[in-house]
Amino acid sequence: MKILVSILSILLFLPSLFSIVSADSGLGFQVLKYNPTPAEPGNFLEIFVSVTKNSGEDLRNHVIEILPEYPFFPAASEDSRRIFSKLDSNGAIVRFELRVAEDVTSGEYFLKIRNRPLNSELNSGFVRLPISILSKIEVSIDNITPNNLIPAKLTNVTFNFKNSGKAPINDLLITWNNPENKIFPIGSDNRYRIKNIGINESMNVIFPMIADPNINQGIHVIDINMEFERFGESENIISKIAFVVGGTTDYNIAQSEFSNNLLSLSIANIGVNIATGVLISIPEQEDWEIIGAGDIFLGNLQPGDFTVGSVNIIPNILNTNQNLKVLIYYTDTVGTRQFIEKNVPINLINETEQKNDKSLIDPLTVFIVLIIVGIFLYSNKRFNLIKKIKKIKK
Repeated sequence: MKILVSILSILLFLPSLFSIVSADSGLGFQVLKYNPTPAEPGNFLEIFVSVTKNSGEDLRNHVIEILPEYPFFPAASEDSRRIFSKLDSNGAIVRFELRVAEDVTSGEYFLKIRNRPLNSELNSGFVRLPISILSKIEVSIDNITPNNLIPAKLTNVTFNFKNSGKAPINDLLITWNNPENKIFPIGSDNRYRIKNIGINESMNVIFPMIADPNINQGIHVIDINMEFERFGESENIISKIAFVVGGTTDYNIAQSEFSNNLLSLSIANIGVNIATGVLISIPEQEDWEIIGAGDIFLGNLQPGDFTVGSVNIIPNILNTNQNLKVLIYYTDTVGTRQFIEKNVPINLINETEQKNDKSLIDPLTVFIVLIIVGIFLYSNKRFNLIKKIKKIKK
């Protein structure tokens, strides 16, 4: 492939380097060389032109000059003219420094040169010399999603590679590595080859990545190497990409105990990241009535830790099982306040039995009390118990 590219490059430049173009004045012009070869958009171009006198009389006080024409313009400090007191059969070599337009695309363009007597604006002749331009390759990483990794969790990271240059990119090899050896590829290699990206086009590449479970949480960097061929030789661009390792976590929350309207909940941090400032909140909901505050502050929870929080709450419906909505607020490892909503199944069997027991006892107690009161009132009416009790006291 490299040999083929080299041959094509040579064939492309041959007309520019060896063709001789004649002007009406009998002068011949030939591009000896130009640097860089090929020319690059937005850069300076140094060009050497051979001038030969083919026939006729010598030319005296003669001017050879560059005619500014897209995409070639004289450099700011450069005089576009070269004045010769005499041009004979020995000819001359002229050097010009040019500026190449930034927006020009790859291809062959022509540099316009004219010659004339010094004191005249009449052309003795002009020529167009071919110059090859190869646009500079500019490949960049335009976007990364997501830019955070959770330790020990596989994450498919999408990289968007964009061609922001003026030439198509062929055979782009992308590789990445983590200098700390704490971030690894999973299920695939750490390299990907893109056959072609056109001008102003982009392409997504997905790398499955995983961070070591023992990695320190914080900012970690991976190196992205973009390798491509230019002028038949390999070139590469290295970009450093920062990832936030750590972040969110997850919880398991379950009923611990429910008695006399006091509900105890067990909360465990089942993720791999620490959670700070953990707060559970019971929001208002149709099936439950909250007594007092519905927020419980739990403090910090390390991965694998659990704790218990309690809240006074009354079920509005005495089903055997019903769900309770619970919100868990916490600060993740990158300092962002997060929340998770959980629906917790609550077993109300004990609470229902207590309610049923009370409903059985209370009517019986009332009935007994009513019988005692009735007997007392009947006895008082029949035997004047109250009067007799007062006499005894006297």
